[in-house]
Amino acid sequence: MPRRQPWFIIRPCRRRLCLAFLVIISITILSMLGFTSYLMEIPYNQFVWPDINAKQYAIDSRNDNHHNSRVLNPNNYTWLLAPEIRMAHSTTFIYIIIKSFVGNFEQREAVRNTWGSRRVVNGVEVVPVFVMGRYEAGLEHNENWNLVELEQERNKDIFALDFSDTYRNNTKKFMAAIRFAHESPDTPAPLFTLLIDDDYILSVKNLVEYAMTKNSSLENYEGWAFDTSPFRLAFHKHWVSINDYPFSRYPPYISAGAVLLSQATVETFYHMIPYVKEYSFDDIYAGILAKKADILATHNPAFVFWTRETTIQEWRSGDLIAAHGYDAKKLIKTYNYHRGLGVPM
Repeated sequence: MPRRQPWFIIRPCRRRLCLAFLVIISITILSMLGFTSYLMEIPYNQFVWPDINAKQYAIDSRNDNHHNSRVLNPNNYTWLLAPEIRMAHSTTFIYIIIKSFVGNFEQREAVRNTWGSRRVVNGVEVVPVFVMGRYEAGLEHNENWNLVELEQERNKDIFALDFSDTYRNNTKKFMAAIRFAHESPDTPAPLFTLLIDDDYILSVKNLVEYAMTKNSSLENYEGWAFDTSPFRLAFHKHWVSINDYPFSRYPPYISAGAVLLSQATVETFYHMIPYVKEYSFDDIYAGILAKKADILATHNPAFVFWTRETTIQEWRSGDLIAAHGYDAKKLIKTYNYHRGLGVPM
């Protein structure tokens, strides 16, 4: 009996069809996973966002020469809740604007009971406020919103705006914070504004002492700096499509967890935001604003991004200002431990 030949010899046409099918399937899978997006990226040296001189627009806006036809972000969301701020002690002050998810009741209370209380440090008044969006529609969310209103009645330190409080809307929180720091009524402009997440621990003393070494009239944008590329792989939390961001790299940016801005930078960002297309990641968006304004993203290791154990000596010496990774219980425990050892926070 003659030996049968392999299928790829006696069926060459079918073999070619199979190979073509495998190639198509492979390309489809790679495309779905996001690998092919890397091939379509635009080199970073061709970065535009959008192709206008937003820095000049900001200068014009300061002089009441508004380019209304080019406005992309009106930044005019309705305020649902507003904090009560009266400068009781000094016109020299720093805003600490704490980004918080609307449902983080326990975390906000922990912040208030530790570093998030209003105080005067070395003649500088420190004013903490919380920024958040609203719940999405639904009876349960409406009932929880009532709790937020009660929280506001007690503390009067929340400003909430009329957009859904979701991860991809963090840029709206950032824009709202800049607007608040620039427009807040009945107060002078703050020397500095710290934008910080509610899962950080903060030494207010170290913040004030460090900020007072800086010139608030110069543009300052600092914290834990990154220089990264977009995530193109599908199913990743930070996945970005080519349509959303076509360039191969991001501008240098500061982690959104803790960002120190001078008065000059707040003013520049405020006037630029209407003309600079929104991006769903707030730290990247701030980096885009900084790039278009020729403001350097300054790395400062005193604003710790990566969760790690810190030492008493680091806090005592001023080497640390803020550190990430503190839920409500850990924050209270760590803060009280520091205070018990005589570390001024």
